[in-house]
This record gives sequence, C-alpha cells and structure tokens, in this order.
Amino acid sequence: MCDYLGHTFGMPSRRTTRGPTVLAIVGPNWKGALPTEVSQVFRAPMNMGFTVQRTYYFGAADVAKAVAQQTGFEARPLAAYQTGGAWEGLDGSQVYKPATPAEDPLADFKSMQHIWQQSPPPQDEQAVWTRFAPLGLAVDAAPVNSLPAHVQKGMARAEAEMRALVVQTTRAAPGTRTANGWVLPKPSIGLFQDKDYLYRAAIALFGTIATPVSENVYVLAQHEPGFKDRLSGSRRYELYFSKANLPQADAFWSVHAYTDRYTLIPSPAARYAVGERTPGLVYDADGGLTIHVQANSPGAGREANWIASLKDQPFSLVVRAYEPKGKLLDLTWPGPEIRVLG
Repeated sequence: MCDYLGHTFGMPSRRTTRGPTVLAIVGPNWKGALPTEVSQVFRAPMNMGFTVQRTYYFGAADVAKAVAQQTGFEARPLAAYQTGGAWEGLDGSQVYKPATPAEDPLADFKSMQHIWQQSPPPQDEQAVWTRFAPLGLAVDAAPVNSLPAHVQKGMARAEAEMRALVVQTTRAAPGTRTANGWVLPKPSIGLFQDKDYLYRAAIALFGTIATPVSENVYVLAQHEPGFKDRLSGSRRYELYFSKANLPQADAFWSVHAYTDRYTLIPSPAARYAVGERTPGLVYDADGGLTIHVQANSPGAGREANWIASLKDQPFSLVVRAYEPKGKLLDLTWPGPEIRVLG
C-alpha cells in the first residue's frame, strides 16, 4: 500500500495475514468506527494512494490458480461494505488523465497541482509543499496556465531539466557500491524518510514503487566491474554465485534484466527471470551457481541458467530477494561476481 509520494504505509503479506480477512485503509484525517471483523487498519499519509498485489505462480499451469487468488480480493468503500450493496468504481470518463510531457511541457506541474489540491502531502512533507505554493500548487490556487508567461517558461525549462536529471540518475543509481560491481539500495528505499527526493524520483521512474528492505531487497548492476562501462548486449557475461554467497531469502530470489526504458527483456523461452525456482537450473559442482547473461543461447543444457540481453543495447540487472535475511537484509551482500567473457 503506497501513497502518491512513494511512501509504503502498509504491507500485509503471508507473514502478517492468514486466511480470509478484512483489512481497512483509512485517510490521514479519518475518524470513526470500523466493523469488528477488521483485523488490520492502515492509515494512509495522504488522501490518494494505490495498492499492488504480488502473487507468485509457478509456470503456465499455475496461472489459473494465481488469477483465482487475485480475483478473490475485493475492495470497496466502507459504506458499501457495511450495507452489502452493489458498488461500481469510476468509469474512464471520471478518472483524471494526465498529459504527457510531449503533449504539454508543463504536464508534470499540472499533475502535481491536480493531486495536491485534492490530497495535500503528509505533514512531514509540508515544507516542500509550501515551497511549491507560489507556482500554483497549493489548495485553491489558480490553474498553472494562469501564471505569468515568464514563470511558465521557467517552469517548463525546470521540468525538462529535472526530468533529464532523473533519467540520468536511473543510469547510475545511488546506493552502496560493492566490490563485485553491484549497488545496494539505500536503507530508506520504499519509506524515503531521508527526504532524498532525487532518489525517490529515480526509483519511481525505474519501477513505480519499491518496497522496504524488510520485504524485498533490490540489488542493481548497471556497469561492468570498476563501474566504468555499462553492461551491454554486445558482450557476454557470467554471474557467479559461490555456495556461500547465494542470496538468502525466506520466500525466493531471482535475477532480472531490464532495458534502459525500464522494461523486462524476454528470452526466446518467454522467461523474464532466473532464480532458485527456475525449472532445470543447473548448479556447479562446488555448490555454486553460474548464470549466463548474453544475447544468444549458451547452448543446450544451459538455457535454464540463461538471462537474455539485447544485442548492442545497454541493460541493467536486478537481483530481487523476497523476505530477505542475512547479508541481504543487512545490506552488506556483495552480489555475485560479474565475469566479462568478451
């Protein structure tokens, strides 16, 4: 459960919720009584937010079960829940549709105004909100288009420059660099209590949201060892996990490859990740694991250990570990060794 500024404010999971249950999400200023069957209450820091459901499934045969699991979730306003009456969400004509920067150079500011006028930022973000107020983003402010022309021109320039800076930041993500060429996330990821707005924006562009370290650790590699050259589909790599350095997670771990447009890279086998649950995964004789990262197949018998890249295109690798423990949870894990084969 996440608000529109990226804060994770709730994360019910198999560790906290068992069997059929009723959860409540309330706004920052909501007061009232909830039904007795509500087992957990999550208070959102602002009036707008969203939820993301993650359901693990194993192969094509398991998809139907995953779909049934997800369609079993039901969300409705409190009043509709209490009366048991029918309720339908907003149709498309009632939902705000933001413009793109290509359509309007002030698109981002106008979206911010729309959101902030209906849903002021949390109390601990009020200082930032106050700084933006002269630009027409406060409650009851006039539309951005009514600002003086020279102010709009400056805002358009700032929006373009900052968007470019955010993109640049996603290409060299902040965090702790390890000796093996990986970047560990900042401890604030998913919560962002350190007020690092550029980091927050880069995370939002790269993946929309990020969960806190306690739930999932994202370990990123964008460069070859030495952090000089980007990983490239024109070259072949191996990721070597020694037996002692395999990711530790109570749920599962996996490795994904992403383009610089933040999309997953598919393989001819229609597989988007390699991890401990990958069918046919072959471990080394010493108990370690070698994963091939390259544009072409590594050959028969090794394709389960293959992450596909795109020829001549830069890419990023992300190790995800759900319910991490050990060095992953402590953010001291060095990541696998990245071997450049040529």
